[in-house]
This record gives sequence, C-alpha cells and structure tokens, in this order.
Amino acid sequence: MDYFDLHCDTLYECLLQSAPLRRNRLAVSVGEGRKFSRWCQTFAIWIPDGLPPGGSFALFKEALANAKKELNANRREISLCVTAGGMENALGQGRAAALLAVEGGRVLEGKLSYLDKIHRAGVRMLTLTWNGANAIAGGCQSAEGLTLFGRQVVERMNQLGMMVDLSHLNDRSFAGILPISRYPLASHTASRAVYNHPRNLTDAQFAALRDRGGLVGLCFYPAFLGEGEVYERFYLHLSHFLDLGGENCLAIGSDFDGADMARPLSGLEKVPRLWAYLLDKGLDEGLLRKIFWENGWRYVTNVLTKLPG
Repeated sequence: MDYFDLHCDTLYECLLQSAPLRRNRLAVSVGEGRKFSRWCQTFAIWIPDGLPPGGSFALFKEALANAKKELNANRREISLCVTAGGMENALGQGRAAALLAVEGGRVLEGKLSYLDKIHRAGVRMLTLTWNGANAIAGGCQSAEGLTLFGRQVVERMNQLGMMVDLSHLNDRSFAGILPISRYPLASHTASRAVYNHPRNLTDAQFAALRDRGGLVGLCFYPAFLGEGEVYERFYLHLSHFLDLGGENCLAIGSDFDGADMARPLSGLEKVPRLWAYLLDKGLDEGLLRKIFWENGWRYVTNVLTKLPG
C-alpha cells in the first residue's frame, strides 16, 4: 500500500533520544517506512511553550541540524523534499519523500524575518500554536485570538507557498486565520462531534476547511479519538467526516512519536492492519487510497508547485 502521513515527531525524538532514523524503537523508522510501495512522511520539529527568549529558534536550529543529518545518512532511501518536483523525483527513483514542518509558532520569536529563515531551511508547513498563546495566535488552552503579527505571518506564508497548519488553535484563532489562509490544513486532529476535545475540529470548522479546499489529517492519538478500541474509534471519526462530505479532503496525520499510542496502532508496521480493518468495515479500496495517499499527495504537491522561485 501507499502511505502519506502529514505529521509525526520522529526526527525530534531522534534528537532527544540520540536514536537513528534508520532503525529504532520509535514509531517511525526508515526500515519500516520503506515497506510501503510509496511513502511520504512529514516530520515536525516541536517547539514547546515556555522557552526563554531566543530558546525557541535555538532549539529549531539544533533539531534541524540533527534532522538533516539523519536524512542525509539515509539519502539512498529517503529524500528531503522542498518542491513538488523533488517529491516526484524521489518517488520516481524509488525513494521515500520527507517533508519538514515546525509545530509551534514560537519558533519565530515574534520576528517575521525568522519565517523566511525557516522557509529557506526547508520548512514547508508551520503549526501556528501549540497549547498556549504566542505572538501569532491562541492555542487550544488559551483565549487569545489572531494578532496583527499573526496576520502578517499568515500573509507571508501565503506569499512563500507555506502550508498554514490550524491544528491546536482555539476556536477564536481558527475563525480569524482560516479566511486569510491560502493553503490551510489541519495536519493532525479528529472530530469534536465524535469526541469532545478542544484540539478536535467542530463540524463547522471541518466544513469550512473542506469548502476552502483545505486538508484534514486524522490522527491516531487515543486522547483525541476517545475511549475504546482504537481502530473502531478511528473509524467513527472517519465515518463522521465522510458523512460531512470529506472524501476528497481527508488524509492521515498520525502524530506518531508525538503522543502515547495504543498498542494496536503504535507504529508504521500497524498501518496496513488499520487499512484492512477499514476495508472489512465496508470502505472500498478507492476511498482508502484517497485517504491514505491520494488526497495528501494531491494537496501537498499542488501547494509546492506554486512555490515561488
């Protein structure tokens, strides 16, 4: 099967645990990922709330250097891609495609010039907040909305061809950011109607993303899916979004290595079992191909084709 994942924290965990990307005890490794027919993986660098001034960008630089070191060590099997052509070339030559994201707008330290810096470094997706508020907007555990600086950030991301990740935003910030985002998505989330968690999307938010031509990556994290068998819980969220017309805007955003997963869905090797489960539940192969590959591939390559320069 083919697999396109919009969000994992594996390369960041490789830094924290001094673990290699090729083979490790994490949820994602090159060894497991290369078992897919085609594999595209977005690797996020997490910037937590509460770092001292200067600490966020310093952490980014350290994590970026380690990420590029690990990808370079596996360059025969996976390529860091910054354009649609690069993604197509990687797959055409039998390699996986890696994309870089940053999870947490604190990385910008309130400086618009830092957005250009992370873009030049290869980052093509920015999750604007984590849990708290920052200079851009408010996360799901805060009340603040979009700031003037945040509007400038989104407008510059539009110009650069960067994907604006709405995951983690509170409702007020989501409402302010989506209408001005040229390339919006929620990389790792679930349905608030199925399970009431502030990081999950309301039906209205999902519909707004759908109608804006955005993308929604469903996560595997039990805390977002709700109590119960993880495959069944995932199916319930997926089915709900499909009922809302999500066939062409749903994808996967696992959140591997960014959260504690249930054992049946704890790593890349378990993803084919989820596919088989969904097939047994009555979803046809064409629909599953859209969710696990085609929607993510189409959206991301369309955005990166518009990349200036």
